[in-house]
Amino acid sequence: MGWIRAIAVDLDGTIATNDVVSEGVLRAIRDARRRHVRVLLVTGRTVAALDEHFPGLIGRFDAVVAENGCVLMGLGRHRLLVEPVNRGLADGLQQRGIHLDRGEVLLSTSADDDAAVLEAITARGLDCVMLRNRGELMILPAGVSKGSGLEAALELFGISAHNTMAVGDAENDHAMFEVAELAIAPANALQPVKEHADVVLTAPDGLGVAALLEGPITTGEQRPRWARRQVRIGTLPDGSPALIPASNATILVVGASGRGKSYLAGVVAEQLIDRGYRLLVVDPEGEQSCLGELPYVEVIMATTRSDAYRTVQGLRHSHSVVLDLSELTTATRLELLQELAGPLTDLRNEIGLPQWLLVDEAHGLFDANGVLRALFDPTAGGHCLVTFHPERLCPQVLSRADVVLSVSPPVDQLIGVEDLPAFGLPRAVCGQALMLHADRAGAAQSFRVAPRITTHQRHQRKYARTMLPAGKGFRFRSSIAQQLPEARSVEQFHDQLRDIDPDSLGWHLVRGDISRWVAEVVQDRELAEQIAGLERGLVHKYQAQVFAARDELSRAIDARYLRSGDPAPRSAASADSAAAAS
Repeated sequence: MGWIRAIAVDLDGTIATNDVVSEGVLRAIRDARRRHVRVLLVTGRTVAALDEHFPGLIGRFDAVVAENGCVLMGLGRHRLLVEPVNRGLADGLQQRGIHLDRGEVLLSTSADDDAAVLEAITARGLDCVMLRNRGELMILPAGVSKGSGLEAALELFGISAHNTMAVGDAENDHAMFEVAELAIAPANALQPVKEHADVVLTAPDGLGVAALLEGPITTGEQRPRWARRQVRIGTLPDGSPALIPASNATILVVGASGRGKSYLAGVVAEQLIDRGYRLLVVDPEGEQSCLGELPYVEVIMATTRSDAYRTVQGLRHSHSVVLDLSELTTATRLELLQELAGPLTDLRNEIGLPQWLLVDEAHGLFDANGVLRALFDPTAGGHCLVTFHPERLCPQVLSRADVVLSVSPPVDQLIGVEDLPAFGLPRAVCGQALMLHADRAGAAQSFRVAPRITTHQRHQRKYARTMLPAGKGFRFRSSIAQQLPEARSVEQFHDQLRDIDPDSLGWHLVRGDISRWVAEVVQDRELAEQIAGLERGLVHKYQAQVFAARDELSRAIDARYLRSGDPAPRSAASADSAAAAS
């Protein structure tokens, strides 16, 4: 089942030649609809012209957008999407001898009359748009286009523009291309339209479109490389943006533990969400819950396997979903994911959602027997898999990878499988992006990861309980008789804080022991900086108190001995010595 859930096609010059739509095109449209792909006709023609020149054609489509985005027919409804063009303008043009075709909303005439039309619109002070379509000139209300009409048609079926392909040949198809995720031009299209398209077909009009509807692009088996749909994840050494595909790609985020994989994956997620893609983030350790700070992102803190239903409903109702599994036992976590796999596959088959599946700790879920293994369908949408054991991923995932994002060490040290070539890369400063092509070859580039939009949190629960090697824990210096044992995890350190006496805690804080341990052993730089601030504040306060005490002590001595009005008393021996001297 392909990721394309809707196909919008133009009429004249695209599926029709000389007012004829071939049987081959009609058969391809029928077959696509049988595969549950919505096929939409988006044309500049009026409904009356369609009925006159193409009797029965309207019924061949799931919906029809007529008059260049002004009229919508679908699901038994026929409605105007905008108010008609001023009737006085039409009357005035006809009185000047200009032939007009009147639709329910728009007016059309020959492109040769553009100067006269512009003069009439200006004279009346109207807010209208003049749009060329080969030799024809259409007069439309401002703000309406094939793009806006396509959006209204997609809304009927709950399908995202990110799961839509548009096919057109002329100037008025540019707006449709801007809305659809994938833009296709037949071989006979105007040159500017070809330059705007993601794919240019080798055959013209209906021949090319029929082959397209039945071919590997529509089924998702062939993934075009297009430059329009990319997101920025960082900066290359020359200052240019580091870009990755935003649509229907397989991305691996790999690297050693604690090196920033989840941070980088969060950057990818933020950029995709910002571009309007809908994501399901499977978050075993609760690290990506901060994505809930973004609009239209729902965080589900899973407590039982029944939260699988809530997850699918959240995706269906215009949300990206972060599924936080950190409170579940391993057994319950696997049960929930097993419960989720079937409905999620059905949702993708139905309307193409979510467009992206981002899974942390993917090596345990997408290995040969992983509970989410069946969800990996590169024809169904995007996959971003985060792992420090890429060699455990099933061969199908590795062989279909489009991009490998690596935090150091380099890509060739982390992926030792035959499906991916070795490159002998230099160690990356912040990360490496490896773009793989159809021949499984590519070139890696180092890049500096973009800052997060949301407040990133590490695997707080996982790392709080992770046991450190003996000798790497924190041992409090205590004045109590019973010495505390070595704290070999963050959780144990936290528990011992309640029992440590104030003098010992202050001694460690003044020395900077705690921030140094958190930074060098726990490797949490953000928390270490926060603790270091507390330590510096304590040192400054302590120094200020010492200096204040020094000044007070000096004043007391000065007042008592050095600045008194009466001579200070002297000993008898001193008095006798003074008398002898005189």
